[in-house]
Amino acid sequence: SAVATRAADAFYRAFLLPPQALTVYVNCINAGSNALSGSASRRLFQIGTNSGAAPTELTAYWNGTRYALLHWNGVDNVEANNTIVAPSNMARVEYRAILNADGSVQAGQAFNGGAETVGTASAALALSTTWVLSSIYIGGSNTADIQTQNNFLQLKVAAGVFTMAQMRTL
Repeated sequence: SAVATRAADAFYRAFLLPPQALTVYVNCINAGSNALSGSASRRLFQIGTNSGAAPTELTAYWNGTRYALLHWNGVDNVEANNTIVAPSNMARVEYRAILNADGSVQAGQAFNGGAETVGTASAALALSTTWVLSSIYIGGSNTADIQTQNNFLQLKVAAGVFTMAQMRTL
């Protein structure tokens, strides 16, 4: 008999917070490089959309060597991906994505419950007044073929900027 294949699942929900200072916390088991191969933009999460005439989004994605964080306001974008290293296969990853009030982004991550490593904040970028698509995608986006196969344990979003310790306890 033939082997059946299917597309990866994409889970999403309505996202009602407007663009503002936010902290997004992802707790997952990294599925490894094989699950991330095939696309250098597989998502941990995405708020908003990356398609259309003027997309607005906040996205944590695999850039080919590590997770990166992108803020796009419909005109321009900023990205934070420095000093954060790639997780090992099957490591528990806690990823903290920060969208600051000035539109800059900053990311931190911890492996297997350890201390957080925080990257440098990007340049500032004006916030849009709305997300083009008021949804949050977990493990994917509104575009096909960029889903991760990580095992998601938790995803939390909080208005404002919070530490890893605070996000762990929310």
